[in-house]
Amino acid sequence: MVNKPFLLLCIILFTSLLVLQTQSAVDWLQISLNNERTQTNTKETILTTANISPQTFGKIFQRATVGESYAQTLYATNIYIPKLGVTRNIIIVVTNMNNVYAFDAHDPNLNDPLWQVNLGATVPISDNQLGTHCIETYGGYTDIQHGVGILSTPYIDKQRGTIYLVAFSKTMDASSPDGYYYAYNAYGLDISTGAIKLGPARMDNEPGFNTKRQLQRVGLSALNNYLFIGFGSTCDSPTYRGYVFVYSLDTLERRFVYKPCNDQCGVWQSGLGFVVLGDSIFVKSANGPYDPNQNNYGTSLIKLKVENNGHLTLQDWFAPTKPVMEPKESGAGAIGFTKIYTLFYNH
Repeated sequence: MVNKPFLLLCIILFTSLLVLQTQSAVDWLQISLNNERTQTNTKETILTTANISPQTFGKIFQRATVGESYAQTLYATNIYIPKLGVTRNIIIVVTNMNNVYAFDAHDPNLNDPLWQVNLGATVPISDNQLGTHCIETYGGYTDIQHGVGILSTPYIDKQRGTIYLVAFSKTMDASSPDGYYYAYNAYGLDISTGAIKLGPARMDNEPGFNTKRQLQRVGLSALNNYLFIGFGSTCDSPTYRGYVFVYSLDTLERRFVYKPCNDQCGVWQSGLGFVVLGDSIFVKSANGPYDPNQNNYGTSLIKLKVENNGHLTLQDWFAPTKPVMEPKESGAGAIGFTKIYTLFYNH
């Protein structure tokens, strides 16, 4: 197992922001900032094209983590840290070595994390169980370095004081044919201490779910009392399919599993999260069969209504004129998406 190299996390802040941080700080609690995935901070009042220059805007400090971070760094304001007895603005960093860190977001002198936790041994990227197609076609899985641990961006619920995330781990298991147990688990961590509040919630007990072939890349999202977790594949190695798991935010009890196809149709969206609008989520499936009569929605944008009990109901979908049927990724299947606001004016 490789525990290095360390990833150097660069914190970039405008100098005057340090003075006004308490008045202007905005929580960034999920991937792309908001449910619409616009990444638009409408409360920004300090940064302008007039006051940003190489002399006033740049790296202030850096932090070291064990493992690389493929997820987006999250930012939460006014979090009480019991071991210090103070309230801090913090950043949350996760790595592919299944490490989770909380760092002070503003103090250059606090080198050590406010807390850190490890959620089990990661799965080495060299593991030949990750997908035969990776080895046969690409000579190995090359999109990720060293290990497949926590890849997706977590979701923070400040009212619950909980960070939700998914970790992939590998442990010895004499009862398994290959001597190891591979597991995708969802967790809820206390945002103040890193302690496990909820989970681990297993996913490998879903019928047909092939843990060694699935990849959890989609950023986590939530609506009302439910958490949504999407799965694609590693190199499209058979057998796999796309999944959307629904869990209770209060208990991490599984409420529903949606599959866009009977085979293939991974859900990964280049790591971006589902768009959440009204009572629905919008999911993008990748390459796979397209035949609505057989409940197959490959290379489609799918609108799913979130029912009160957490179940997902197909409401609508859009597919290109010629969906990609072959086991080869298309640009349409790999993209994430965002809501575009249209303004109408009276003339």
